Amino acid sequence: EQLCDSLEACMGLKSCFTVEKRANSLLAYMRFLHHVVGVQVHSVIASRRLVGLAEVLGCNGNPVVQASELTVEQVRHLHHLLEADSTDPLDRYCIAYLLVALYARARHSDLCSVFSCSLNFEGARGFLEFNLRGHKSAKSLALKNQLLPVLVPATSVVGRPWLYRACKAFEAVGQNISMVRGGPLFKAVLNVQDMIFGAREVRSSEVTAMLRMFLKPLLKPGQRVTSHSLRVTLLSWAAKFGVGREERDILGRHASAVHGAGPLYSRDLVTPAAIKLASMLEQVSSGTFRPDAPRKVPEAEREARMSELRRRSAPGNLCTLNHRSARVAFMRRLKLFVAAALPCMARITVSQIVAADKQVFVRLIEAGIRPKRGDDQSFPMDAALMAALESYEVSFLLLHGAVTKPPKRPPPRLTRGGQKDDDPKKPRKGNGKGGQETGSGGFRVPKAIMDLGGQAMTPDGSECCYGYNLGKCNVKGCKRKHVCCKCFGSHPITECKA
Repeated sequence: EQLCDSLEACMGLKSCFTVEKRANSLLAYMRFLHHVVGVQVHSVIASRRLVGLAEVLGCNGNPVVQASELTVEQVRHLHHLLEADSTDPLDRYCIAYLLVALYARARHSDLCSVFSCSLNFEGARGFLEFNLRGHKSAKSLALKNQLLPVLVPATSVVGRPWLYRACKAFEAVGQNISMVRGGPLFKAVLNVQDMIFGAREVRSSEVTAMLRMFLKPLLKPGQRVTSHSLRVTLLSWAAKFGVGREERDILGRHASAVHGAGPLYSRDLVTPAAIKLASMLEQVSSGTFRPDAPRKVPEAEREARMSELRRRSAPGNLCTLNHRSARVAFMRRLKLFVAAALPCMARITVSQIVAADKQVFVRLIEAGIRPKRGDDQSFPMDAALMAALESYEVSFLLLHGAVTKPPKRPPPRLTRGGQKDDDPKKPRKGNGKGGQETGSGGFRVPKAIMDLGGQAMTPDGSECCYGYNLGKCNVKGCKRKHVCCKCFGSHPITECKA
């Protein structure tokens, strides 16, 4: 009750269950008062009982539920509303911001303090670049004085230019993306009829309400759509596409990317990851990559490695080594080996395909195939690729192996009594304390007393005094018993008649 009264006085409680959420906050306020303001509350913040109670109460709260990513159909619905002539200009302005935040992988708070903006796109190529100053990653003073570049690709999931329409949607309500300087990108409307905008930004709760309103006919049961869904959508798609963690951290502008937040402020480091993101969006628009389809992680990794092999055909075509169609046909032939294996046979691994691909080029070198265009403008490598793939050396590397079973467990050992060593009915071993009375672990008895048949302890467990039994005890206040070590009488063992 005292804790509830303190919380109600400091922050206010809507119900008695709020204490489970605010206990840690109250201790944080107490630490601030002690270390910053100077109020002496050390006995409160140092109490392990209060700290432990706050942690226990915090565990009783509701679990953290992350925002759900949007589906491809929902993103295309936003594009349809942006391109439709029947859409209200103010709604088109809101949808344009939602798409900009989605393709920028940005938090809503990131776009509330845009330092500058530059338009570097033409059609479906290029990027819209924002420079941010006040954002979550800027923790130190050095990072707060640096600008964080955010690249928004002009490529979309619909395969049509969209940044030009988004800029026009801003201009239709009197706003200009390229003229944003040190303020929010998405401003609140004060007067809808006259299109008068205020200086404050639209809050995250308002963005969440707008997003749910536009996607209401397409929302799925259990899908938790918030303003943070705009940030996690493309990052989730990139993970399914096979983009590495380091590149995803750069795209998401996480402070842990590339050993610190410093590299995030380099525009040259962000550009390659943004180009790979644009390539993923092109495959989404063409239907080659479907992020909403259920996929297993090993299959996604396998597809990522196979795509790296397929991308090798483009450099070969540019260098006039072979024709792209021949290289694609070669990769399709290789992909047939990755199909499901026969019963009792193992599936061909990607490492086998990579080894076979290397062996193909070894065969081309041995055959003397020159990697350049012939006099008749033909590519000698086109026909040689298929011939090398059908050779014995390459086919041997692509053989299916037998399914290896796990090794059998060795039989249990037998004890001296013929009992199995792992038998659950085997008697339990001792606790390791049996050597305290005999051997090196017991009490040491002088040889003179042992020769007379003496012992070290009395029947009640008390220790006998060796000095008293051997003549005279010189210890003042001796705690050992002055009794005979043999018969435990009131005389030394040298006078014992037993």
